Amino acid sequence: MEAMMVVLQAAVIPLMAVIMLEAVTMVEVTTWKVMVWELTANNVIMVSAIGNGPLYGTLNNPADQSDVIGVGGIDYSDHVASFSSRGMISWEIPHGYGRVKPDILAYGREIMGSKISTGCKSLSGTSVASPVVAGVVCLLVSVLPENTRKDILNPASMKQALVEGGAKLSGPNMYEQGAGKLDLLESYEILKSYQLQTSVFPTVFDYTDCPYS
Repeated sequence: MEAMMVVLQAAVIPLMAVIMLEAVTMVEVTTWKVMVWELTANNVIMVSAIGNGPLYGTLNNPADQSDVIGVGGIDYSDHVASFSSRGMISWEIPHGYGRVKPDILAYGREIMGSKISTGCKSLSGTSVASPVVAGVVCLLVSVLPENTRKDILNPASMKQALVEGGAKLSGPNMYEQGAGKLDLLESYEILKSYQLQTSVFPTVFDYTDCPYS
């Protein structure tokens, strides 16, 4: 835990913009929340796998925090992966409410990656999907003009661009898909002309789109 805190605190340095974290289970929740808040307050964009639950409410920390971009997985047929954890988040209940998670989906089943030794192998999991989103975030950061980047870029604006640019899938409810499938080009168009704004997510109240009812 101490080593992890040192690593995260080191991220709060000039020019550090994006950090990707896997699920953390050995850190006490309150301590972890404070660590996340410190990073995002310093404009560090955090991306994390939502987890391989796959039951409702089996979301991993820190992906279940509102300041973090929580990533679920889909297959190449654009179906939510059977292993991808579903919302809502539960750590705020009963004093808060259950937020919609995941935020966005990316390919996470049978993705080809490199072996430690040599060659390639097939990988599956939301921990495979989250690096895809982290890479997209880095690309989006890189295309913003340097002279205006600091004025535009922060965890909230990046999350807005990804969520509002997401392509909603037909079938899965909001606690399975969040804003839908990641769309790099659409998110780029949003961020390119970004102005400070307030977002509401989900954008509609559909009481039939809920597995808890």
